[in-house]
Amino acid sequence: MTVHKLYLDSFMDMYNGEIIGYRIGKHPSAKNILDAQAEAIKITEDCPYRRTFHSDRGWAYQMKSYGESLKKERIFQSMSRKGNCFDNAVMENFFGLIYARVKIHNIPNCYWQGLDKYDILRVTQKAGSFSAPDWYRERADTGADRPCFCVCLLVCDLYLARERERRKIMGKQNAAGTMPAQRTFLSIRQLTVAGFLSAITIFLGLTGYGFIPLVIMNATILHIPTIIGSLTAGRKVGMIVGFMFGIFSFIRSLQAPSALLLFAVQYNVVADAFICIIPRILIGVIAFEIYRHLKIREVWRIAITAVLTTVCHTILFLGSFTAIVGVPYAEAQGIPFMNVINIMLGITAVNGIPEAIVSGLIITPIVMALHRAGLKVA
Repeated sequence: MTVHKLYLDSFMDMYNGEIIGYRIGKHPSAKNILDAQAEAIKITEDCPYRRTFHSDRGWAYQMKSYGESLKKERIFQSMSRKGNCFDNAVMENFFGLIYARVKIHNIPNCYWQGLDKYDILRVTQKAGSFSAPDWYRERADTGADRPCFCVCLLVCDLYLARERERRKIMGKQNAAGTMPAQRTFLSIRQLTVAGFLSAITIFLGLTGYGFIPLVIMNATILHIPTIIGSLTAGRKVGMIVGFMFGIFSFIRSLQAPSALLLFAVQYNVVADAFICIIPRILIGVIAFEIYRHLKIREVWRIAITAVLTTVCHTILFLGSFTAIVGVPYAEAQGIPFMNVINIMLGITAVNGIPEAIVSGLIITPIVMALHRAGLKVA
């Protein structure tokens, strides 16, 4: 019997131990890795939660094209620590099992003749009641040049066949309306984060701790929970926390308005609601998009996101006021409209810059700590 060495590149779903993507080649191949990765990505594309692809630190998983494929699909890449094989114990166990069975039982040249000697119990336990399909018998090749490592192909195909069958059944149930949709607007974790950060926003506003006294003005930090929500749980959470911030700001403008919002309330309550709420909702989107597009060191990525988002918040709030009630405000004060614009620019410089600096100093260590704890957006 001629024995050939084959290289198996496989991706396992840790939810149920199924191999959802694989390629086999006679030589180590970047193409095989990327093809198997693409297959795993496609099969799991309907996952409603953040996907994480974990691997060791092999050369193939450090390729630029491998990482870019994951980033394109917004998949988190996780890698084992250096010199620690236990971090990838699941796949090490899988390969060890395959190697041991092939070596100990001396699998002969064809698929079917080797099944009696191969410990098929391991496969059937993983696959439940799903047994080896008949077409494996039809594909059996009694030629003397069959690689003994072909049992890996059998195991992988067995897992894949069961996975495809399971997804096919789920698809039919969804189409018939007998199975609830898998996708949800927010996960339990996201709902928890949104509720907690919204409560913090309201607490800061009610107690006055959301305003930090500086030399000539007070810097607000009520927008900080919104930015933290976007950077740790996604734009949806940021938008929800921002909406709660806007609602609180709107209620405060009706009860104890500032000089600017007092005029907005007297002029048009709907306009006041727009000025208070919409810019705060957009904070969540802006923070998420800035963070997603920055490709720099993590600490600077968070700090720059916090600073730029705070500046954008100030510009959006004052810009909304100027665009909606700027002309009536100028007429009521008896000043040219350009003076109103100059006033807004002055407030942006005096308030916006200190608030941006304070936000960067507060948000950066908090988000870094939450990311290390595992609370990180995809």
